Amino acid sequence: MFEDKFSPEESALIHYILGPNDGDEPYYRFPCSDIRSFLRAFLEVAPKDGLVTQDITDLVDAGYYNENEKVCEISIQDLTRDYPINEKIIILAEGSTDINILEKSLKLLYPHLSEYYSFMDFGLSNAQGSAGNLVNIIKAFVGSGISNRIIAIFDNDSAGFDAIRALNKTSVPSNIRIMNYTEIK
Repeated sequence: MFEDKFSPEESALIHYILGPNDGDEPYYRFPCSDIRSFLRAFLEVAPKDGLVTQDITDLVDAGYYNENEKVCEISIQDLTRDYPINEKIIILAEGSTDINILEKSLKLLYPHLSEYYSFMDFGLSNAQGSAGNLVNIIKAFVGSGISNRIIAIFDNDSAGFDAIRALNKTSVPSNIRIMNYTEIK
């Protein structure tokens, strides 16, 4: 039966993908580690004006989802939930001197942790340093919905405190931490 479907010159990969699946879902035989690769391949061969739907009745009947749940939104959250955890923490400061000192200090005091942090590069971005510009950068990140974890450090002076007060009017998400340098002698 299987041999009748394919000509002998078809590749071993085609035979593997479309061959007998021993009860597995067909896409489990597709050579990919991410189901999105299978979906992409499927959509590439679907007609451009075709309607593609997925019947999830069995999932609802089995209790995996309620009838009114927004399955697409849940799936997107599941796919992106760990992204920020696996990315470097971005460190922002008022100027390039602050960044240089913070980066070198981290490498000196905690070298095993330094690879988990990314520091703003004022030279590469051609950004100007100041408390006001740092506020603008934070607002840009908030407005863009960036999900990376960010630590913004303001100087321990009146300009830094004023800048943080200005951010009190902005709804800063929990992935962004804003602080001043600590008081030292």
